[in-house]
Amino acid sequence: MKKLLLLLPLLLVFILAGCVPLEKTTTDGTEDGEPILADDALHEEKIGISYTDTIKGFALTLPETWAGFDVRTENVNMGDDVTSQTFYFGFETWDDIFAISTIDKQDYEKLTEAPKATKLGENNKYMFFGSSSQDLIDPKLEDRFMEISDIFETFELK
Repeated sequence: MKKLLLLLPLLLVFILAGCVPLEKTTTDGTEDGEPILADDALHEEKIGISYTDTIKGFALTLPETWAGFDVRTENVNMGDDVTSQTFYFGFETWDDIFAISTIDKQDYEKLTEAPKATKLGENNKYMFFGSSSQDLIDPKLEDRFMEISDIFETFELK
């Protein structure tokens, strides 16, 4: 009984400590009544996979869905004695979902027909063109195929 009387004040302190009002917060961590600015709520940093070729001087950012992609290069005959170094991006089951072709500016002048591709940019030495595969080779990668135009928008010269 004496122990109970000694523990009773201690128990009362714990109970009263639990009754102290805490600062009310909302689920997003702001204090109650504090406005949430639209810019803060919508701030989202785009994260992706960077690919940079330091020799030709270009870079792309691919969506995270492209994790595990492969790049292979090939010298492609463009006709008129012009060769393009072409970078093919893809995966094991479809290794050329899209391509970036680089043509030396002096060689470009020799072409009698412009490449059937989207011009992405040029630096003092090269012209850069992007193109996608003509056919859907692997239906499982159709979503990757649909991301090509967004990837081309990330093209930048280095």
